[in-house]
Amino acid sequence: MMMAFNLLLKLLGLLLRGGARFSQRFRNQITRPRTVEIRCKDGAAQHYVFANRSIKSVAGRAAKADVAVEFESPAQGLRVLLSTKLVKRLMDELLDEKIVVEGNIMLLLWFQGLAQMVFPLTTPPQLDHTPPDAYITHRASPSVSKRITREPERYELPAEQTSAHRVRAELVMTMVNAGKMEPPEF
Repeated sequence: MMMAFNLLLKLLGLLLRGGARFSQRFRNQITRPRTVEIRCKDGAAQHYVFANRSIKSVAGRAAKADVAVEFESPAQGLRVLLSTKLVKRLMDELLDEKIVVEGNIMLLLWFQGLAQMVFPLTTPPQLDHTPPDAYITHRASPSVSKRITREPERYELPAEQTSAHRVRAELVMTMVNAGKMEPPEF
């Protein structure tokens, strides 16, 4: 199991490097220097260094990781990392205290999103058809239309709304249109 776990971590590193090299969408996610470490108690460890919109995968533990995940065993690491419901499984194991996360857990979810881009285990959900009662134009028949409040169109504020008139008069856009001031310089 240790060899399979190490192989998975190295393969993930290669895929992440390929994603950083060939995908602009992937590179756009790497905005700050980050280090993510995945390890197990048996000693297998791999860390991924994100910097300058690229990635470096290094065997072993990092001197200082922004987030580190430690699994009890390589088998557990394989089960979690290869799960089609990775986030749910990760959170379940974390709540059961079977894994340890050191650092910012949001970075772990960010890393999972990057890994999903290059090694998709699940397909994103897609609608097979238009949802029922699709609301494109006004129709009184859909069930949801009963809960939508419709007011008549207005081109002027009602005269009784004096505070709204005062606030509107102070808007820069209104004052420029009325010729009361010059447009501001940006």
